[in-house]
Amino acid sequence: MLNRQIKNIFMCSKTLIGSTKNGIKCHPNGIHIIYPMGNKICIQNWKTKKMNFLVGHSNSVTALDMSSDGKFIGSGQINRIGFKSMVILWDFETKVIIAKHEYHMVCID
Repeated sequence: MLNRQIKNIFMCSKTLIGSTKNGIKCHPNGIHIIYPMGNKICIQNWKTKKMNFLVGHSNSVTALDMSSDGKFIGSGQINRIGFKSMVILWDFETKVIIAKHEYHMVCID
């Protein structure tokens, strides 16, 4: 059942933004999953289905990762040719931006 629900979320995520390599993360607490949804990042409580959205990107999220202890989330986006793409570091507990940096031209993978 859990695998089917994760597959459904993956298909929804893929439809909204295309492929994001390793785009679905299971939090070490075993309760939350994290995935990109357009220009936002969704943190979903697996038991209650409640969703929180991290808002800060101006374009589709193309990269997503999490620290091994689950305290931090890193995300990157795609941008138009000639413009730098944003990389953001988030605090998982408070759901706020810790740091952001325009880093790389066009796309963060």
